[in-house]
Amino acid sequence: MMMMVVVMMMMMMMMMMMMMMMMMMMMMMMMMMMMIILMMLLMLLLLLLLLLLMMMMMMMMMMMMMMMMMMMVVVLVMIANFLKLKSLP
Repeated sequence: MMMMVVVMMMMMMMMMMMMMMMMMMMMMMMMMMMMIILMMLLMLLLLLLLLLLMMMMMMMMMMMMMMMMMMMVVVLVMIANFLKLKSLP
């Protein structure tokens, strides 16, 4: 009878240990999944930031180009006026 009780206790202990191990494994897996998801989110955020920066740079470039074009037009108009003034007399 005592042997049976001891065996039962051992079995229970083994089962408990197995359950604990399983729980630990599950927790580890969950943590890993969470870490991976977080990493992915971070990567996405970085990509979005990069895209925004690129867009800003493009906008700046476009603005600069527009300004340059405007300056060129103004300069051309000024030269044309100057020539006209010169050729009048």
